[in-house]
This record gives sequence, C-alpha cells and structure tokens, in this order.
Amino acid sequence: MMRAASFDLAFLRLLKERYVLSEDEIMRLSRLEKGYAGECRLDASIEKFGLGAFLLKDLWITEGKLSATGCQIDAILAVNNQLVIIECKDFSGRFSYSPYHSKLNGYPYDNDLQGQAQRQRQYIRRFLQSKGLAPMPIKALVVFINPDIVLENRPDNFLTLADWQELLIRLSSYQPQAISPEYWQVLRACQYQNPYRPRSLSSVEQTGLATGIFCQNCGERMTEQSRYKCHCLHCGHREGKSHAYLRTIYEFAILYHGVDLTLREIIKFFGDKANRDLIAKLLVHHAESLGRGRNAKHRIVNPHLKWHDLKENPLKKLPLHGCSEKEG
Repeated sequence: MMRAASFDLAFLRLLKERYVLSEDEIMRLSRLEKGYAGECRLDASIEKFGLGAFLLKDLWITEGKLSATGCQIDAILAVNNQLVIIECKDFSGRFSYSPYHSKLNGYPYDNDLQGQAQRQRQYIRRFLQSKGLAPMPIKALVVFINPDIVLENRPDNFLTLADWQELLIRLSSYQPQAISPEYWQVLRACQYQNPYRPRSLSSVEQTGLATGIFCQNCGERMTEQSRYKCHCLHCGHREGKSHAYLRTIYEFAILYHGVDLTLREIIKFFGDKANRDLIAKLLVHHAESLGRGRNAKHRIVNPHLKWHDLKENPLKKLPLHGCSEKEG
C-alpha cells in the first residue's frame, strides 16, 4: 500500500480544497508534494525488486521514553542482519556537496545531508540500546531518486538512482533474510509517529471554510446524495455514502486537529444535506467517545492515517451501529 502523506501535507491539501492558501503555504505545499512523490518512488523501487516486506516507512525515532526530541527517517530497509537508513531527495539539476555550504543549482543549500545521515545513524543506535537490544550493522544512505541529477563532491553514501538500483539488485540477488523479530517489532512501532502538527486554523479560516462532502476524484463538492451513495455531478464519480461521510469526518479532524470533536460542529462542516444519524453512527465506531449524551465530545487519533487508509481501500466494509449500510 502507498505510504501515507504526513499530517502537514494532508492538512495543506485539505485547506487548499476548502479555502485559499497564502503564497508561503502554496510553496510549502509544493515542496511537500514533491518530497512525498519522491518517497513513493523510493518505495516503488524497493517493491519492484521484491524487498517490500523488509521496508519500514516514515519512522520517528526517540532516544527513550523520557526523550522529548526525536529524529524523522524517510525509510529503513531491514534485511540481511543490517539496517539501511534511507534519506530520500528528489532534487533535479546539479547538487554540489560541502558541509554546511552545499549548493543546489547554484543556490546555497544549508542542510548538511551527510551530518543528518550520521545523526540518524546515532539515533538508531541509541534507540536500540534503550530497548535493551544489542548493536547491529547500520548504514545511512542519501538516495537522490530523481534521475535528472548531477552530484559533485559526493560522499560514498550519496547514491544516484542508478547506484541505488545496483544496490537493490545486490540485496535481492540472493535469498533476502529478515532481521530478528525483536528488532523488527520495536522499529515497526515507530512508523508514522511524528508528533509534530501544523498550525491551527485562524478564526477567519474557520468561518470561511467551504462546507460539504468533496469528491476524492476531482476535488469538487459532491452535491447529490441517495440512500447509499454520494454522487459528483462534475466528474461522475460515485462513492459509498458511509465511506464519503467517514472520509469527511476524518477531514474535519485533520483540519481541526488538537480540538475534541462534537456532533454539532461536524454537522455544520457537512453543510445543509448532512445526515445527522449517519454521522452519529459513524462516530460510535470510528472515534473515541469522551462522554455521554448528544453533546459528548469525541477524539480521533492520527486521523490523517485513517483518512489515507480509507482512500486506499474504497471497498472496505464499515460497521454501522444499528443498521446495515449498503455500498453496492
């Protein structure tokens, strides 16, 4: 399954759909989209060579339970008794490396990629130690996934797409072996755990957000609802009603992150044609209730991951309290 977008990227995508982004946020969204596309191509290259079962995505590594800081890692390939840390870059053009004085297409690039790779390596070592696990071989690579890149003054662990594909061929040329389960389990639990969240909506944005269910195919408002379907008149896309409703609930939770959900506010987000009973039934099964009664608050943990999963599995059956929702 395709990796989930970060919370930040999901937030900006939805805000763009329902409001107007500032110029700075338009640029940030473009950078995030480009980085995400590169990470997805990295994943696809690993899966192409039959190594997908050994891939861990988007990890957040801390140095122990009491640590307030952490390190984000794009991917780890855990195979043949070693960990291969991968920092993915989707640069195009010319990149000249120098610690703290690198240049990308002639412009200063201040992030020290080699220093970052070594810090990631150190974080993993200390993390495993904090879990009582013995050291194991760790490599830290920077993979430039875009074929239209020229690298200058590059360290040995900076790989072009061709270099990366050669490495994957070597790793897959003999029977790949999984790492020990105890290592895999503690690292797998670190996937998609980045605690950082985007800014909160301003009061002006909250007032100006477009309401309704938006088509996941074309991004326009879905104006037609039948008993079991939502229908987009712009592109003709049809979506199961419970799926469209749950997806929109998750979108509300992403945009209003950090705020407990209420049925009243969610109904306002849906707009005039909101089916109150269906929203309430979906909240019973797909949100944590923080109280009782009509005005009870709800909470959804990591709604961006649930939103992604729902979009990746459009035929997934959804339990509904007290009724059967037909999706056919």
